[in-house]
Amino acid sequence: MEAIGEKMKTTLEIKWAKAGSFNTRYVEAGKLGNPKIVMLHDGAFGASAQLCYSALIAELERDYHIFAPDLLGYGATDKAYFFDRSPIHGRLRHLEDFIDAVGIDEALYVGCSFGGSLTIRALLESDNPLRMRGGFSIAGTGGPYRTTEGLAALGAYKPDEEGAKNLVKLLVENMANRDEQIAGRLEESKRPGHWESLAAPRFRSEDFPRTMPSDTLFDDLANLELPLRLLECSKDALLEKGWSETMSKLSPQISAVSLDVGHLANLEDPKATAGLIHEFHKLLLVPDQPQ
Repeated sequence: MEAIGEKMKTTLEIKWAKAGSFNTRYVEAGKLGNPKIVMLHDGAFGASAQLCYSALIAELERDYHIFAPDLLGYGATDKAYFFDRSPIHGRLRHLEDFIDAVGIDEALYVGCSFGGSLTIRALLESDNPLRMRGGFSIAGTGGPYRTTEGLAALGAYKPDEEGAKNLVKLLVENMANRDEQIAGRLEESKRPGHWESLAAPRFRSEDFPRTMPSDTLFDDLANLELPLRLLECSKDALLEKGWSETMSKLSPQISAVSLDVGHLANLEDPKATAGLIHEFHKLLLVPDQPQ
């Protein structure tokens, strides 16, 4: 697949790092010395950092130094799944190894959908192992507020052209370069081990049922110490309406904004999304300002 970043003539480069024991592909863009941003892509089939964020990177690279890894199981990064922990926990530990490998000392984290949920969960970890200044979540809730219909539709993905078209339709209402996104998602979803890595959480034994610990997300968010901004997309078919406003009431550290787009604003309106990220970053530089 031709690199989307190359067609857009950005500074985007495809690189590799050894994160712990895992070969990890990542996108790097922008200028050394600028404020760092780590971008975490969505969790749908066929996702990768480049497919998810090339357009947004083009809007931000002049002012930031950007790193966007393919998460475990996605893109060209190693395919792995930990059956003794949650999909979020295993990927957070991989990210911790990744930022050590590429030398990130402090960064704003931007995540969309599953990547947004990773961002929220990382903000809640004690001792801030990902060295976060704050988090910006695009349609990522940390887990709750997902619609039953949306989850079923995402899980029903088949690695063919029709399946890729249906998948992208769930992610965006209207976007430029839709055909490239469809073709890219289809190609990435056919990588050996990708489907298995994403399907692994469904595996269950009737003889040995798992007991999941209770989720303390809302209680933890009430004690949040780092700033979090939530971007709700008004035409989102995958999340309940009003989720961001509800969550913003949990803590003075949480604020909510919105755009009139589908689930992934970074794909559908990267310019407006970049403007909101700029605005949030300015607040991080003056932490005593109201959210």
